[in-house]
Amino acid sequence: MISSLSLKNWRTHKDTSVEFGKGTNLIIGIMGSGKSGMLDGLSYALYGTFPSLKRRDASIGDVVSYGENEAHLGITFNSNGKTYRVSRGIKKSGEKFLASAKLYDGESVLETGQSKVTEEVSRILGMDYDLFTRAVYSEQNEIDYFLTIDPGRRKKEMDRLLGLDRFETARASAVSILNRISSEADALSSSFDPKEHESLLRGKVEKGKVLESLSAQEALSEKEFASIKETISSISGSLAQLEEKKKKRDLARTSLERAKAKIEAISSELEGKKPSKEKLSALRERTDSVSKQKDSLNSELRSFEQEHSALSGKLGNLDSRIESSRAYSDSLIKAEKELAALLSGKHISALRKIAEEKEAEIVSIASRIESASLEISELEKVAAALKPGHPECPLCGSELGEEKSRHIAEEKKQLVSARKKELFSLKELLPKSKKGLSGLLEGMRRAEYLTEKISELRAKSEGLPALEK
Repeated sequence: MISSLSLKNWRTHKDTSVEFGKGTNLIIGIMGSGKSGMLDGLSYALYGTFPSLKRRDASIGDVVSYGENEAHLGITFNSNGKTYRVSRGIKKSGEKFLASAKLYDGESVLETGQSKVTEEVSRILGMDYDLFTRAVYSEQNEIDYFLTIDPGRRKKEMDRLLGLDRFETARASAVSILNRISSEADALSSSFDPKEHESLLRGKVEKGKVLESLSAQEALSEKEFASIKETISSISGSLAQLEEKKKKRDLARTSLERAKAKIEAISSELEGKKPSKEKLSALRERTDSVSKQKDSLNSELRSFEQEHSALSGKLGNLDSRIESSRAYSDSLIKAEKELAALLSGKHISALRKIAEEKEAEIVSIASRIESASLEISELEKVAAALKPGHPECPLCGSELGEEKSRHIAEEKKQLVSARKKELFSLKELLPKSKKGLSGLLEGMRRAEYLTEKISELRAKSEGLPALEK
């Protein structure tokens, strides 16, 4: 038995928690209040999916409340005297949504991960998702489906829901395959020649002996090839080592020749030259002076570089703040324009009032449809009772003349035709009104989200004028 369900940021449910009791539990609310969303959430909490998601009529991102980045569901149920709890989450990561799941037995974690949790829940309940949707769960407007179709079609649909149609398909396929195999066997039997078969067997044995001889020769050739390959590999390794030694020898010889030439050039340049002490002293003083100037310039350069780095950091920070403020301002203008377009000069409270009127209109249309259907049924019964040869009033039992009976029957038929036209118009109008209400509710949710966003953006963009000055 399911004991509780919690939904956070799941479709229209901001933060909903429901406790279930024993027996039948009813979920009651106006259109758009989230009844179907709660049942989809119950299915997702148990099995990680629900029918419209499984059919790809909806995506995983559609179930997260508008303007939110993540949703969470929790469900508690009892089975075989134990209490289990499933926690599932959906979180936006870039352009994708990532799903997570955990199954608890009391406070102990039994499983983690979407597929493993679903498999363990199916094992505990003794029922997988397919059986759950076939025998337990019913989508909106599908409960009375089996009551409205004819018995033959009802049997087919029940077979389909319980998976029995697969056995019929398998049986038909098996019969078809059996018939085809039998036909092929008959055809082969008629063309089978025992003598030819014996001849083919003898040929097969002889060819097998030839194949064995060739295989033995191939094995011997492979051994010889492997030996030759090893010898070639060894020779190739020795050649590579000799090539490497030759390169090193040539490089050493070149370096030695260059060193000899350099030594000879230096010896030739120094030959007969000996600088005086005065010249050496002057050169040392000049070298010291240049070294001090170099150190001073390097110190100034480091100081300038540090100051430049500090100023660049401050400038980058200011540029970043200005850019962020401008981005907030642009987003604010865009949000205000979108909100103005949604509201069309009206206040959100006015939209709520229009939505309430739409809901009342839908309830009225549904009531008129039911009333017209009942009236048509009653009129058709009265018209059927007014048959030729039975000039009695079906309501009070008083006698009617043939002419009056025909006249009343004709009036009833005309009324039935008029009511059917009215019923057809109402049934066409009902889905249009529901669609209009759905669009209006979506617009209201978007307007409320934009109002909150505009307040946040106004607070964040207040620093923009001061930064630009």
